[in-house]
Amino acid sequence: MEALRFIKIIFIFSISLLVIFFLISCQSPIFQIPYNAKNDLATNIQYHNKYISKSSVGQNPNEKLNVLITNDNGIGIYMWIGSASFPIKDNQRFDIKTSDIDGEFPHYAFNNDELVGKFTIVNQNVITITFATLYQPYLNIQNITCNKIQ
Repeated sequence: MEALRFIKIIFIFSISLLVIFFLISCQSPIFQIPYNAKNDLATNIQYHNKYISKSSVGQNPNEKLNVLITNDNGIGIYMWIGSASFPIKDNQRFDIKTSDIDGEFPHYAFNNDELVGKFTIVNQNVITITFATLYQPYLNIQNITCNKIQ
């Protein structure tokens, strides 16, 4: 009776070890290596400028996505939907600080209290952007191509 109980304990222990080793071996190597992005958007000044979407993103045909990439007073990106003119009121645009942007050329991600998203610099004159707002009005804009204003 004692031998059967001892064998049962050894069996359960060895199964537990197998499960633990399996879980350890399935761990993603991406999370084992820390990722330190350069966040070189501020220094890539040749891409700083105003970009506007080719297609409309709002309910009206003239409502387009406007993106201003800059290095102005700690702000890295200004975004707004509407006309091409820069909105004066803070609640009419999204301001993304340089500290809220991460990534390396040409791929960048951003998030702050208002929105989360990513953008890719395709070339000197084109970016693609995807973002979602975290508060009302809830927006989910996906893969919009914006051209640089000359």
